[in-house]
Amino acid sequence: MLDNAADVDQLRPLLPEVPGCLTLITSRQSLSELHSATHLMVDVFAADEAVRYLAQAAIHVPMGDDPAAAARIARRCGYLPLALDLAAGHMRATPAWTLTDHADRLDERHHQRRLDTGVELALDLSYLHLPAGQRRLLQLLALHPGQDSDAYAAAALADADADLDTTRAHLDHLCRDHLLHQSASGRYAFHDLVRAYAITRAHDEVRPSDRRAALTRLFDHYLATAATAMDALHPAQAHLRPHIPRPARPPPI
Repeated sequence: MLDNAADVDQLRPLLPEVPGCLTLITSRQSLSELHSATHLMVDVFAADEAVRYLAQAAIHVPMGDDPAAAARIARRCGYLPLALDLAAGHMRATPAWTLTDHADRLDERHHQRRLDTGVELALDLSYLHLPAGQRRLLQLLALHPGQDSDAYAAAALADADADLDTTRAHLDHLCRDHLLHQSASGRYAFHDLVRAYAITRAHDEVRPSDRRAALTRLFDHYLATAATAMDALHPAQAHLRPHIPRPARPPPI
């Protein structure tokens, strides 16, 4: 078994050359260059599956004061198997703690925007190999105040002159690396833990003035798009509305 592979070049020296020797590889990358491999996409647990997993992994851990502690732990882990496994490991290392204690600890880390070290290291493998443009886009996209975004908003965040096709290519690559997922056709969203990781990266690596400029571009984009839509729907009332400068690129309507 080869766990958490960074890329194909890391794998090739480790792959057996003996016929019939099965190798199980886990990775956040698509590893599409391994043409003879069978690729299986593993999603996060459903809420009840995560709670059942914790019940099996923490069978000897007392509940504590909160009967919903296991559900809280699962939710704070984003139902991500890796995060749940790390939480279970912390339970084994702290036998005096209750499930309520562990849930309170994860709540504290959430409010402090801190990830467990193991989750952060796993995401590092995906993040650090990204080209500079994709890394920058991931950082700035995490600043978006909504639950998801489209390529137009992502391009506005990235740069006033960002090429839409290049932005779409970056977004598709980030999806293949499982740092983003498509919540609907053309809509891109973060897993909660990946967003927390990307926000931390943005605050550590992007100047405050650049973050403010990115959000200003985003809000200007939405304002210009809304104004264009209003002019199209109600052209006779255009003179009653404030003049909004035309967007830098054609709006998504």
